[in-house]
Amino acid sequence: MPGWVLPPGWVLAPGWVLPPGWVLAPGWVLPPGWVLPPGWILPPGWIRPPYFVWQLDNAGPGEICRAGGARSRTGGARSRTCDTVGAEPHVRHGRARSRAGDTVGRMDSVAESVVASVARIAVAGSALSLGIVGLAELAWEVRRSRPKPVLRDTGPLATVNYVGIGAFVVVGLGTALSMAGTIPLPGPGGMAVRAFGILVLAAAGWLAAWGLRSIGRQLASSPEVRPDTVLVTRGAFGMVRHPLYLSILLLWAGGALALGSWLLAAGGAALVPAFVARCRLEERLLVGHFGEAYLAYAARVPMLVPRPAGRGWPRRER
Repeated sequence: MPGWVLPPGWVLAPGWVLPPGWVLAPGWVLPPGWVLPPGWILPPGWIRPPYFVWQLDNAGPGEICRAGGARSRTGGARSRTCDTVGAEPHVRHGRARSRAGDTVGRMDSVAESVVASVARIAVAGSALSLGIVGLAELAWEVRRSRPKPVLRDTGPLATVNYVGIGAFVVVGLGTALSMAGTIPLPGPGGMAVRAFGILVLAAAGWLAAWGLRSIGRQLASSPEVRPDTVLVTRGAFGMVRHPLYLSILLLWAGGALALGSWLLAAGGAALVPAFVARCRLEERLLVGHFGEAYLAYAARVPMLVPRPAGRGWPRRER
């Protein structure tokens, strides 16, 4: 900086380069062997005095920081001062900035830890809630009295929803507790990914609750049509034709993002084509039972992915 001078008694050796604006007063001495900031040149033959070193980690522009003073034979602590030209000696600006940086780093670390903990709780809670609701729905189906199915499929696709629910309960809960099969998500970007995953989990729970309320007593875990089956097109079923299946897939996606889990991501990706096939299977049964009424419904409402309002829908899914 302009107007800066070297401390009294220090001499600059041949070959040394001063930063722009530094002034070398006659007769001043620079102790040999000091480690200098970038751009300074150490001439050959210089020897560092005992216990002197530039504190580059704490020193900022325009500061001279040195470690020195008495040191015990057992390796006791040395004193350190930071002198700023144009200010009072021994002002420890470097140390203050270091402490401020440490404080910011600790705050970031605490924030990351809090977001990661909330993500684990959200995934574990979602897995437990899904398991409880699934078991309750099965118990309700067994106890209620309905006419026998007129159309039903018992092939391998009939178990896709059970696999999707059961696997998420096991994998999601296990991953949240052990963090096995996850990748690190550090920094603000990682916190943003986790936060978005938590929002996706919340959206999945909201969609599942809305779908269950919309379908009411028409809920069936198997692909079947009974004589008293009614075509539900209101509520969540006015947004997509299979909102409950979409909520399960969103749970897998949200859990993968919240925990950084490649295992949940791979499982969710593998379930997408299986759920699409299950949807098509159910729709063949529903078209056979409701005919044009279901085709008109399918022309208005997409299968799994909501679309912006006002856009035209395809005539039918192929």
